[in-house]
Amino acid sequence: MNLVSLNNAISAIGIRPYDVLFVGATGAGKSSTINSYFLQELAIIGRGADPQTMQCKSYRVNENLRIHDSPGFGDSPKNDRAHAKKITKLLKQTYTDETSRAKFALIDMCVVIVDASLRDLGSTYWLIDKVLKPNLSEDRILIALNQADMAMKGRGWDETKNAPTPKLRAFLDEKAHSIHKRIMENNFNSAQSLYSLPQPVYYSAQTGYNVDKFFDFIIENLPKQRRIIDF
Repeated sequence: MNLVSLNNAISAIGIRPYDVLFVGATGAGKSSTINSYFLQELAIIGRGADPQTMQCKSYRVNENLRIHDSPGFGDSPKNDRAHAKKITKLLKQTYTDETSRAKFALIDMCVVIVDASLRDLGSTYWLIDKVLKPNLSEDRILIALNQADMAMKGRGWDETKNAPTPKLRAFLDEKAHSIHKRIMENNFNSAQSLYSLPQPVYYSAQTGYNVDKFFDFIIENLPKQRRIIDF
């Protein structure tokens, strides 16, 4: 992925800037993913169990793209409810087009970032079902697995190649497939939906592995029309 292909993709759609929201559990690596793109620490990363992002924040990549960071879920039911309100408010935020004077939603797409090392993804599924689905159409939601290097607690990572070994790659492929199946069957109700959620990609913001593939994944699945909210 490079800025030229990104700019071309967004310019072809005609939405400037294109607004993408990152959501996920605390520690999934939303902020580190943003930093991996900019190659500098713009979004403050939580250390240990303490999350740093407590409010929704935006980072302007260029005139074509703006990325929004959000508070992490899974710390406590009380915090989850508070964060859900913040994200819902952002998803309902609108702006008026200067040319047509038509009103559109601010957020065009949402990427759910999952910690590939976690087994319990209850807070992620809750986030999709209770916060995203009521406010976004299914084709505006993507899933990605971060921390591929730690998916098996650090085992199976080839540091010389900065890539997973065949064993870890097979584990990651199976995890991506399992999460995809779970979401399609339980969150997206695939029996009644014509939309098929793209298979999640996996990457490591910490090591830089597959970060380009992650942003290519977003580009390839950009909705081609502005989002409209029905009031």
